[in-house]
Formats: sequence, structure tokens, C-alpha cells
Amino acid sequence: MRPSLRIILSNLSHKGRLVGLARRASSCPSSSLAPFAPPDTMIIQQLQNKDDRIVTLETQNATILAELAGQKKTNEEILEKMKRSFPAEFS
Repeated sequence: MRPSLRIILSNLSHKGRLVGLARRASSCPSSSLAPFAPPDTMIIQQLQNKDDRIVTLETQNATILAELAGQKKTNEEILEKMKRSFPAEFS
């Protein structure tokens, strides 16, 4: 049994209370320090595909917004012509 486990197990119970679980000794390396593993190529490819789709959607959105702005301008011009042609209808 490792010394750190022996210390923890021997200190688990003291008058009915759990003790010895707050911190690990600094001489014992943390298990969270795993060696670096490069990301999975499948995950990288999926992220790249999502990035590509986002760029495509943003481009489509910009095109649609430009078309809507043009249509709004055309609608305003038509409305102004109608107001000049039929002033009684818009008063």
C-alpha cells in the first residue's frame, strides 16, 4: 500500500469524524496532472466543419440583410410615390 493511502486510511475516522481528507501531501503528485495528449483528429475535423458552417451561415445572413435593406428602400420609394399620387388617401 502506498504511504499516502495508508496515512489517509489511518486518519479516516477520529471520534466518528472524517479527517485527513482536506489536502494531499505535497510530496505526492496530484492525479490531475495527466500527461498532455493531443486532441483527437476526429474532434478537430468536427470543429473545423462547424467553423466552416458558421462562416457559410454568416455569409448567407449578410446577403439576406443586404437584400432586405434594398427591399426596404424600394418599398419606401413606392410609398412616397403613392403618397404623392394619392394625397387624400394618406392624410
